[in-house]
Amino acid sequence: MIRPVEALRDDFKSIADFCNNSSKPVCLTENGEGAFVLMSLASYKARLEQIEEMETTIAVLESMLDYYEDGKSYTLEEVDQQLREVIDKAGAAE
Repeated sequence: MIRPVEALRDDFKSIADFCNNSSKPVCLTENGEGAFVLMSLASYKARLEQIEEMETTIAVLESMLDYYEDGKSYTLEEVDQQLREVIDKAGAAE
């Protein structure tokens, strides 16, 4: 949903209802240009968790790539173990 920033004043309840009932953000415009993004706190927290999980996975994959570029390799079991550790850490953080 894209709405002008003035809609917050004129139609706050329907915008808040949209944010609370969907996982989609509302893009607010000012003078026809994108200015702000509004979303529910639950959606925001979920997105932060997704970003943290992706950052952790990227860090593990970068580490594995560095290891590979040094002429070494991982067995399937080693890759499986490292990914399980990432998943376990993400689960413990919740």
